Amino acid sequence: MADYSKYIRRISVPDPHAYAATGSREIHDFDLYDDDNDDDDDDDDNDSATHTFGKVVRRMASAQRDALNRYLRLHNESDEERDHGWLRDLGPNILEAMHKGRRTLQRAMRDDDETDD
Repeated sequence: MADYSKYIRRISVPDPHAYAATGSREIHDFDLYDDDNDDDDDDDDNDSATHTFGKVVRRMASAQRDALNRYLRLHNESDEERDHGWLRDLGPNILEAMHKGRRTLQRAMRDDDETDD
């Protein structure tokens, strides 16, 4: 698996508690590295890092979507088969959905590694 830590310099995190309490959206920025050299010559590197990070986030979101869709399908099937079937099959359904999401993410990352070669 590729190491993306050298590309990620800062993470922005929305504060859900501030939004719930005040209705305002507060964003907290966390610098992962202390940069003493603030050269603007690194714009191409920043664009490349942003693109790479964006691809990773997009693939993770896609894998989560696939896992959620799988769980919803299994939930509905279990509930149609018997009374409270969704509750009886909760554990196996969650495990199968997690497995689907993991496979989707692994496949996407493997395809990305093959195209980089």
